[in-house]
Amino acid sequence: MYYRGEVVGDKVTYEKECEEKEVEECKPVHYIPRSGLGGYSNLPTKLDNECEKVMKMVCKDVPKKEEVMKEVEICVKTPKETCEEGEQQAPTTICEKVKQ
Repeated sequence: MYYRGEVVGDKVTYEKECEEKEVEECKPVHYIPRSGLGGYSNLPTKLDNECEKVMKMVCKDVPKKEEVMKEVEICVKTPKETCEEGEQQAPTTICEKVKQ
């Protein structure tokens, strides 16, 4: 048996990447009608927002894929051969002449 490092999967990590962008930033407008008539005919149809363009850092998480390495056990079957010195006996055969 021996061990070998091998890729067994993927791992996702996130890196934060930031860049400066120009965005439009507006202040909230609160409008409360002060009309004594009680109707909505006096309401302005468009409210003026106070907006300005500003530079802001905009960040986002970017996924990065990394390989996961692990030592994997490798098994190789090898036949075992055992040699021993020894004596072997052969059967003895006795031959007789046949009479006719």
